[in-house]
Amino acid sequence: MLPTKFLYETVEKLKIDNDQLMELLVRHSSTLSDQYSVLIADPENLEHVLHGKLPRFFVSFPSQEIELPPATQKNYTVTAIDGSQIVSDDLDVHVSPFVLINVGLIQTNYPRKEVVRFEAIPQLICEQNAGKNMTRDVSIYRTRCEFTVAQESIMSMEESNVLLMDGGLLQWHLTENLDQLKEETLSLVSSTLQLSKEKKVHMLGYISGTAATDVLGSLRALHCTQDSFVCKDCKDSFCHLADQIQDKTLFTEVLSEGLKSDWRISPLFKSNAPMISTYYQQNIYFFYLYNQFEFARIECTEYSISNLSYVVSVLLDQLEKGFGYPVVLQEAHELAILQNRDKIMIEECLIESLKQNKGIPGCRFKNLAKKVKYI
Repeated sequence: MLPTKFLYETVEKLKIDNDQLMELLVRHSSTLSDQYSVLIADPENLEHVLHGKLPRFFVSFPSQEIELPPATQKNYTVTAIDGSQIVSDDLDVHVSPFVLINVGLIQTNYPRKEVVRFEAIPQLICEQNAGKNMTRDVSIYRTRCEFTVAQESIMSMEESNVLLMDGGLLQWHLTENLDQLKEETLSLVSSTLQLSKEKKVHMLGYISGTAATDVLGSLRALHCTQDSFVCKDCKDSFCHLADQIQDKTLFTEVLSEGLKSDWRISPLFKSNAPMISTYYQQNIYFFYLYNQFEFARIECTEYSISNLSYVVSVLLDQLEKGFGYPVVLQEAHELAILQNRDKIMIEECLIESLKQNKGIPGCRFKNLAKKVKYI
């Protein structure tokens, strides 16, 4: 337990930092609003500013305005995919390293509410068919499993069906320290996106509570007076502010005045992520959908931008049914999540298997020790 004095001092420091940030936000609020207006009014100006330059922050290009539909869509088919995992280190029994990925998949249609598919799809990855850094690569294996299930699902989906992935379509974690496993996974992601385009399926990445800063990066680029976006030792207070806040702050605290609808929507932006031109076969777009309870980033492929009104109306209906979060993603998560009873069952099966093979079930004393209070 942390000392009371430390807690008070920490809270006070956080309060001071937050007050300073809010003061900076108020001071630059009109500048942020003005720069945003310039960005939306003349997207080509940003391309001119960025020509031949590589900023050290994310930027995005305004593509088109999006109108909230007058009513939610009631007649559609939607699929949702989410995944979870458990690794051998989580168990109380000592066994050879493994990763168990479980992908939840639900497909249903409205207004009939007929559940076409409702299943959990587990995959066991053992030491002998995994890379050298199994624990480090858990997120990669999970991405592979989720997009493999997505690809198989798309094959049986019809035109204009919607596929919701928990998380983004841009898989940033795959681009750092590239190796064969990451290259293969990036190829799988790219081919899945391409398949959704060919099958005319709306494949969407839904990121709840996103911390993205792409739009703010564009405002920084327009504001910057340096030739090559040299951010080191930059003392510009506007850039200092933009470096500390997120797109969420821009839309909910700076640009929210005069909006009457419960749900609000940003314009559509085209991502300028370097990974797109290197690994993806098509552009990725995104927009923000938000109200007082939720701020979500929705990423989509080129096919979806031709019928955004339909896509948004489906999302709004799902948010309405799920009280602020897509109900099919809630169901997919419940299918995917590995409960404590699953962990206990796996441990019992492993112990029994070791006994049958005349092995000695070893305990992970670190895990067991955490469950007992000695003092």
